[in-house]
Amino acid sequence: MGKVIVKQLGRSTHNMTYDIQEEGVSNFVDDKSLVEPIIKDFKARGLNVPRIFGVPRSGSTLVRNILNTIFDGRVKVQGHNFWKPDKNDMIVATYRDFRDCTASKWRMNSGGFDNEKDLFTVKWDDNMGKTIDGMNTMRNAASALKRRAEGLDKFDELYDNKQLGYKEKKVKINKNIYFARYEEFQNNYEFLFNHLEQFLMVTIKRDLRDFIQERWNKGRVKRVYSDTIKAFSGYDKETEIHGQHIYKGKVGTWKEFLQESQQGEMTSFWKDELIRWGYEL
Repeated sequence: MGKVIVKQLGRSTHNMTYDIQEEGVSNFVDDKSLVEPIIKDFKARGLNVPRIFGVPRSGSTLVRNILNTIFDGRVKVQGHNFWKPDKNDMIVATYRDFRDCTASKWRMNSGGFDNEKDLFTVKWDDNMGKTIDGMNTMRNAASALKRRAEGLDKFDELYDNKQLGYKEKKVKINKNIYFARYEEFQNNYEFLFNHLEQFLMVTIKRDLRDFIQERWNKGRVKRVYSDTIKAFSGYDKETEIHGQHIYKGKVGTWKEFLQESQQGEMTSFWKDELIRWGYEL
């Protein structure tokens, strides 16, 4: 466990960028024989290195960093907005129960309260001199998130994955896109490795798998990055991990944030998306 070294790089738009390094520790393997065959194979097949789309707060940053290690620093594109793909794009699209995404985004917008109940007792300034309650800020977060989540459906329609079925086959893969479900990979990296192998048609060797799990496990990411920067508006330039980026990360957290009388409203708001992507109401 090395000393964490933090350098402030400057401000970009509304965010402060940092260079965060754990002394004596690299996020990339020294043994390049673990990654070079994958990179050479992609080049030989004329494929672009993977690109990541994610519904906000669905594990896209984790997947981006895992792929960046596999491709030895060549994965640069991660986004929350739909783009028109190149024919040689290989896309990993992450998604999660949209109610959990909403609760997580709400917490981040609030400044990262550690106690869910605080989000209901605090009074919010809407920048127009008015105060609004916690539930209204949750509604605002859900509305903003829904606009980003539309990209998931656009990719699905573009690649015509509907024939795969959601209930019959939760893992949705075709030759250009893998829809990675947060609930299945967030605590099961072997699941993710196996399906990345299937999608990318490569071999992720045991030593590389072990290295990735050591570097990108939740405990280390929190210690080195998430807890080092105190505000979500700050982030590490290399990993794109923000301050307070990781909270509990568990499934069903939205029920802890919302009172029982409010849970029905959130489910109704996301009803179409929940059904479309195979979540129980």
